[in-house]
Amino acid sequence: MRIALLVNNFPPEVGSAADLFYRLAHEFRKRGHHVEVFTTEPRYYNLGPSKKSFQLGEKKYKYKIWKVEAMNGIYVYRIKLLPIIYPRSGTTAIFRELEHILQPIIFTAFIPYLTTYDVILVYSPPLMLGYIGALIGKYLKIPTVINVQDIHPEAIVDIGLLRNKFLIYILEIIERQMYNFASAITVHSDGNREIIIKHGVDSQKIFTIYNTTYIPPLELLSKGNIFRQKYSIEGKFIVTYAGIMSFAQDLDTIIKAAKIVSERDKDILFLLVGDGPTKRDLVTLSKKLAVNNVMFLPFQEGDHYWYLLSASDICLVSLKSTVKTPVVPRKLQDIMAAGRPVVANVPPIGDAAKIVKEARCGIVVEPESPQELAEIVIKLKNMSKDEREKMGFNGRKYAEEHFSPQIIAKQYEFIFNNLIK
Repeated sequence: MRIALLVNNFPPEVGSAADLFYRLAHEFRKRGHHVEVFTTEPRYYNLGPSKKSFQLGEKKYKYKIWKVEAMNGIYVYRIKLLPIIYPRSGTTAIFRELEHILQPIIFTAFIPYLTTYDVILVYSPPLMLGYIGALIGKYLKIPTVINVQDIHPEAIVDIGLLRNKFLIYILEIIERQMYNFASAITVHSDGNREIIIKHGVDSQKIFTIYNTTYIPPLELLSKGNIFRQKYSIEGKFIVTYAGIMSFAQDLDTIIKAAKIVSERDKDILFLLVGDGPTKRDLVTLSKKLAVNNVMFLPFQEGDHYWYLLSASDICLVSLKSTVKTPVVPRKLQDIMAAGRPVVANVPPIGDAAKIVKEARCGIVVEPESPQELAEIVIKLKNMSKDEREKMGFNGRKYAEEHFSPQIIAKQYEFIFNNLIK
């Protein structure tokens, strides 16, 4: 089977989209399929720390708006970023949204190279990329599956990033057309499936498929001490949030909870690991509250990410109560795969909370309640090590059974084969 993957981010960029489609591409290839990826050139602001020396605007782009490269046996076609918008999109929300609206239009340049594929899989958001991908598939008469991760514009309206009623109206039209043009739609939770059905989409074309995650070997997870020694935090009870620091995450609650915890237990240390548009505000809040048990660290890449998780006694997943769409953050799946207990500071009726309860891998806490979060952290610290390890074991077992690349790729194959027939 010839499979084309359309995605806005791909390694060396970091993030859930890049990681998900990278893992799917390699799993499809291992299963004997011909796979090629159509994406953008890497954005400097979205590279991990070790890739910050990456240079854009190379001469190979002088006469073409795209290039092709081989990455571990997979051909990756990279479209040039819009110079008017980039790199401003890395510093302001307005230019970031402009990039998400305008950049996908350039993907139409790939149409001549997509004519020979059996199926196209597209990642959305950006909403416009999902729409363009579905439109390309309809034009070329190739079955196209849209992998909807965040339901836009609803998700950005919920957190207050979009208030213009006219723009919301236009984006809702684009959203409905995307669903209509798509041959099939996949979502990462049943709650998201129900929302799309309520938007008037035929339930027969919507499938729930969890996002895949790497299941690290136990040998890798046995090296948490490497991380503790590197940052001289041996002997501490480590509470970790690792991921994007953005508007949807309830991270100020973590800072406030850390302040409460510091007054009751000096051995508990909170790690906030990553980057994002709200990081500067979080650092400012931490200084304002004179919090002395929070450490900010940069993104951890490769094995070091898993060292971080395995070094942690408990790990946090955090979403604001205003996030109404049933988001399942990828970090939850990583934490479970790493065998760490989860404290889910998320809306209790969402799908992330549902997974934690179903897997029996942690505790769900109402968002924006620093006192409750502090109490749960202290409660877990006072539990026996065996009790915490049981939560971690449950989470890893659930991840192996539901999130492994082999299982997820097989589910996509089933959809692809039915569409091609």
